Amino acid sequence: MRCRPGRECWSEIWDVIGPMLDGVRATGQATWSEDFQLILSRNGYREETYFTFSYAPVLIEDGAVGGIFCACAETTGRVLGERRLRALRALGAQSAAAAMVSPAETLARSVSTLAESSADVPFALVYMIEPGGAAARLAAASRLSPGGRWPEPCREAVVLPLSRSGQAALQGFLVVGVSPRRALDAAYGDFFELAAGHIATTISGARAYQEERLRAEERAELVAREQAALAEAEQLAHALIADCIELHAPPPQTRLVVRVALESAPYAGATFHVFWPKRQKRAS
Repeated sequence: MRCRPGRECWSEIWDVIGPMLDGVRATGQATWSEDFQLILSRNGYREETYFTFSYAPVLIEDGAVGGIFCACAETTGRVLGERRLRALRALGAQSAAAAMVSPAETLARSVSTLAESSADVPFALVYMIEPGGAAARLAAASRLSPGGRWPEPCREAVVLPLSRSGQAALQGFLVVGVSPRRALDAAYGDFFELAAGHIATTISGARAYQEERLRAEERAELVAREQAALAEAEQLAHALIADCIELHAPPPQTRLVVRVALESAPYAGATFHVFWPKRQKRAS
């Protein structure tokens, strides 16, 4: 088997691991690196990867370092999974705050939260469908950059629907850039779909809270109008009764029917029935 120098085999990361190896040869001290980021040229592009590895000296008879043993395990899947899970948790937390702000502010916060994971989401755009469904408008956008955290520009983007909770109708679309240093595999696609689901749920919650507030305000206004109308009707009735008593008091047990014409519903044309008690005889 023909061996090749490490400088050739790992040329793209030699500036990182080369000094590590030199340090072990010079000092005889082992190194340990956990979830260490290395950008490898594999799968046809510069790929974001993570490894846990150690360099341990191999000593010969005279105690000198005769070689270096490397124990290595790739941890890319776990590191990316944990990072994306943190981003989804942050998105989910926006739902709790949906009642405190407007739907527009909720949407802006969600996109900003998603864009914080710039290694996975180079950019994010949300388009909301206009009433009638004939057009969509840009409602929120992260700071646009060619590749997010990475110097290379994105090669791909994904468009995902934003559906209202419990309904098939679309609210809008989420457009996200794909990292130039990761392939759009199944796990990456699942992350985007879950992110879109969180954003759709947050928007639905904000709109539901807003609609409920409007209904509550309308109910309070209606109750206030009804109470004002009732108070007005009672005042008019008492005034009419007082006028009738002053002008000509009816016989005992006579019922006076007073019909109050009001313009405000629901007491328009309300009828009030008033009974006079028997007159008490004056003491002689």
